[in-house]
Amino acid sequence: MKELFGAVDERLLPEGAWMEPQQHYLTYRRLKKFASVRVLPRKEVVTVNLNSIRRGWSWRKASPGT
Repeated sequence: MKELFGAVDERLLPEGAWMEPQQHYLTYRRLKKFASVRVLPRKEVVTVNLNSIRRGWSWRKASPGT
């Protein structure tokens, strides 16, 4: 479990990011939360939830016929 969590932690901590421990999970942030990790050692489970970051995207209505 420690090896798996260490690999996840290493991958989610790019330059300029930090980890904030919460009561039941850990959050990884830059300007906003981009990931949360929950570790269940009894079940040997590590759950990673990633928030979608869309920079430069603009949503527009599709025109008829496209």
